Amino acid sequence: MRLQMTNASTQRLVADADKFLKFVRARVADRDTALDVLQDAFVKALGKIDGLRDEDRVVAWFYRILRTTITDLYRHRAVESRVLRREASVDDLEVAAEPDEGVARDCLRLLLGNLKPEQADIIEQVDLGGESPADYAQRHNMTDAAFRVRRHRARQALRETIDAVCRCLIDRDADCVCAQC
Repeated sequence: MRLQMTNASTQRLVADADKFLKFVRARVADRDTALDVLQDAFVKALGKIDGLRDEDRVVAWFYRILRTTITDLYRHRAVESRVLRREASVDDLEVAAEPDEGVARDCLRLLLGNLKPEQADIIEQVDLGGESPADYAQRHNMTDAAFRVRRHRARQALRETIDAVCRCLIDRDADCVCAQC
């Protein structure tokens, strides 16, 4: 009896593939990515279909798998994005701080006002002003480790502010249209 139900459930899922693809396409813009999500969901479902006890609920069960697979896709993309931003962030801040950056540099200075004063100060003095990290740490009675942690937190706060309000620091060829400039 179990094998018959598994075959019937599988056939029902395959028969509804177009509906499932439409469901995924409504949540994933790229058709190829949507097809990949659907395929991944089918693989997951076929691996677990033996545990299904009620054939009438196979479609609802598969929609849950689809939702989970879509969520996994977006989580994976978010992690990739954070890793890429983290790797590029130090270079981006230093490049954005160069005097010939014009509007982007002005916008960066305005965005510093959204940070805590101590965060803005460390970026202003070290990243934009060129003060050496050792001199800054000594002047503020900080250990090297404390300086690195504070600078990291300041840069992270600035990155979040940039992501939220400013496009000119991300696309330096564009005119700044953010609310800060």
